Amino acid sequence: MPFDSPSLSHDSPVLPPSPAPPVHENRPPAQEDPCPDLHDPERIGDEIARLAAHVHAATCRLLVLLASFHKRQAWGQLGFSSCAHWLS
Repeated sequence: MPFDSPSLSHDSPVLPPSPAPPVHENRPPAQEDPCPDLHDPERIGDEIARLAAHVHAATCRLLVLLASFHKRQAWGQLGFSSCAHWLS
């Protein structure tokens, strides 16, 4: 006897596919300008450069601390088998 399932019955109604949502529903909501006080492109560029310098300085400090932590094998004192294990 062939496979017979009530859910696959020939008498079951076939629903049409759902219509695609209108394109405007897929757009993210409009957001307010996060920097309303920065209209001049030069000021925006200066602010980006200033923040990038802070990020670079913080990254340098992080790497110096991490190198010291690794050199002292501080991760072992905390019960980890390696610095990579501690980092993860």
